[in-house]
Amino acid sequence: MDLAEHYYKCGDYENALKCYTRIRDYCTSPKHLLDQCLDAINVGFQMRNYSTAQAYIAKAQNAPDGPDKASVNSKLKASSALYSLVTGKYSTAASEFMQIGTDLGSSYNEVLCTAL
Repeated sequence: MDLAEHYYKCGDYENALKCYTRIRDYCTSPKHLLDQCLDAINVGFQMRNYSTAQAYIAKAQNAPDGPDKASVNSKLKASSALYSLVTGKYSTAASEFMQIGTDLGSSYNEVLCTAL
């Protein structure tokens, strides 16, 4: 995880994504799995690799619920809405943006502000 974060902070998103992908084998709890998916979604949007982001959105949505369920669900809905927006599905994006909970606040700016 530390190596992936190092690559991410250095702007080497390809190596960061490789590390985040490898981490999946070592996730021992639902929280670890969801954190890994959210990190991979972030890197996917940073790289403008929307298929990767969408794949990890689907994995996270199918993962078992962990702690802080409301916040994670809001982040996943925001990610899904953003994916719909960048792929030109505007009515779907609008609908998904309306479903985002208020608990998200400004806690997901690293993804929402840089993906466009």
